[in-house]
Amino acid sequence: MNKIKPLKVLHTSDWHIGDTICSKKRYDEFEVALNWLYSVIEEKDVDIVLISGDIFNTSTPSSQAQELYYRFLHNITRSKCKHVVITAGNHDSPTFLSAPKEILKALNVHVIGSISDRLEDEVIVLKDNENKPILIVCAVPYLRERDIRFSEEEDTTEREMKIINAIKKHYDDVFDVAKNKKNELGLDVPIIVMGHLFLNSAKLEDNDGIRDLYVGSLCQIPVEFLPQKADYIALGHLHSPQSVGKNEKIRYSGSLLPMNFKPYEQKKVVFLAQFYNEVLNVESVEVPRKKELISLSGSFEEIKQKIEILLSTDKEYYLEVIYTGEEIVPNLKEQIEYLPRSNKIEILKIKNNRLQKASEDNSEIIDEDLSLDLFSIFERCLEENLISEEQRVELRGAFREILKSMSEKDLLNEDS
Repeated sequence: MNKIKPLKVLHTSDWHIGDTICSKKRYDEFEVALNWLYSVIEEKDVDIVLISGDIFNTSTPSSQAQELYYRFLHNITRSKCKHVVITAGNHDSPTFLSAPKEILKALNVHVIGSISDRLEDEVIVLKDNENKPILIVCAVPYLRERDIRFSEEEDTTEREMKIINAIKKHYDDVFDVAKNKKNELGLDVPIIVMGHLFLNSAKLEDNDGIRDLYVGSLCQIPVEFLPQKADYIALGHLHSPQSVGKNEKIRYSGSLLPMNFKPYEQKKVVFLAQFYNEVLNVESVEVPRKKELISLSGSFEEIKQKIEILLSTDKEYYLEVIYTGEEIVPNLKEQIEYLPRSNKIEILKIKNNRLQKASEDNSEIIDEDLSLDLFSIFERCLEENLISEEQRVELRGAFREILKSMSEKDLLNEDS
């Protein structure tokens, strides 16, 4: 077979355009990320861009989300990038994503929203400016239950195995079509498989934000069920970038933006796969962020100090604040919100672990002995929650005032 020149393929997925965090819209973050992605495509002389599902966060994206998507595609058509291949994820509407596919195809943007009766529709031969084939892509979208034939009357275990085997068969069949096309071409072009699914060897972090792919089950697919002879497998669905089972050619690119405040969510990348003389080299390119998502925890003073440190930087932040101090702080939420900060720091979430723990402990105390009077229960609460003696004096006085006020109201009600 004739050799071809080096080929650069950028693998990304799970943009989730339109996603919010703590009800906060993030269009400005998406705009910065997509503009950066375009600059990488230009600077790295990327030939092909693969987007493996979950372009949008919902099946009915807003006009602003659509504008960001189409603006990015428009920019790509003006670059040296030769082709873009887009597959639908479980968040996407196949119909919505596929609606402009014929127009986009004229711009070398290939969209596969769902499978059809023709396996050939999922196999795309990409060509260079001289009309010479440079890559074959098995563009498999998220396989929905209606795409997979099985009996719903079977028990859960049998049902899951039927789903897994049906998914394996579909990938095998599509890959067979790709191999046949490669043989027909007589060129040593790479074959890349795209997919949007959950492999059982992949690392799933807590609160990864992914939805169940199939009713009642994430339906984990054995990694060996995917075509092992593919030159690269570009996956979407899991939000943490990773290679699967220590196999460098099977990868999840992860989400474009952090989806929560967890530390493992903060580093985001795209993968740049380069093929040269049958050798694959994969480079990880980190995605810069307009907003840093930071979780701060500690006592009130510790939280205050940590915010002051953030103020000394030139970055912008969304904060999750978790109070873990021992002291009871009156109006904690208001006090944290009024801490000195600039407009580059926005607190999106405040969690009082002290209050939550006290509530759980107090419930246990009341359950232990319902015969105790209110003041005895209050004393037990002070003891169980390790309240300092200085605070106890103040709290006892406040509690007596509450009991006195309640007693006076009861007398007034009796007189009336």
